[in-house]
Amino acid sequence: GQVYIVGYTSSVDFPLFKGNNLFFDSVNGCFFNTSCRDIFVIKLNSANGNPIWASFYGADNVSETASDIALDGNGNVYIVGHGVPSATPYQLQPGASNFNYGNGLILKFNQQDSLLWATPFGTQQPSANENINAIHIDATNNIYICGTATDPIGLNLMPLVNPGVNNTYQGGSTDGFFAKFNSNDSIVTSSYIGGSDNDAANGVTSDPSGKIFIIGTTRSLNIPTQNIGDIGAY
Repeated sequence: GQVYIVGYTSSVDFPLFKGNNLFFDSVNGCFFNTSCRDIFVIKLNSANGNPIWASFYGADNVSETASDIALDGNGNVYIVGHGVPSATPYQLQPGASNFNYGNGLILKFNQQDSLLWATPFGTQQPSANENINAIHIDATNNIYICGTATDPIGLNLMPLVNPGVNNTYQGGSTDGFFAKFNSNDSIVTSSYIGGSDNDAANGVTSDPSGKIFIIGTTRSLNIPTQNIGDIGAY
């Protein structure tokens, strides 16, 4: 088996390893700007810890960050975080939901570490500054992401699909957001999460019955709540 690690760095001498992998970015684009960051992804042999692959991902002199990583049942690797739409390298995938804007970032690599899909996710507002904080993939390869967004001028331009209750930005400096993609990487549903004050969605998972669980933080007194009626439920 293999162990994957993702993060971000401003180090130009970060240890890299190309191996036989198809995607390899050997240059940290922050070599002229120590305040910026590039994503790194590392793949290790789980038996001995030896590197199989270690690469940067990003553009020159802008910050990209990785927040979370998950593998699907086919061995594809998904990484989420933050990018810069005007600079970060993206790659369309046929049949997937390929977006043109947003500071959220979704990357997909196959088992051979070849880049299959790289898309922004968020609004068309340059100052919205979305970040995808977490990703979860269920047993049937549905993909769930959540994160944090702002809507500084109230345009509600997040790509919302079947949003339910929170179909607009609710207020405060930040709202959480959630999205689900099917096994073909096509968006199925997405929504804001929050109330009139600051909110963030920081983790997401699902159970075998298909229920989705999202955790986060809030200062909102009016965040939507629901008593599910289960005996012993909080």
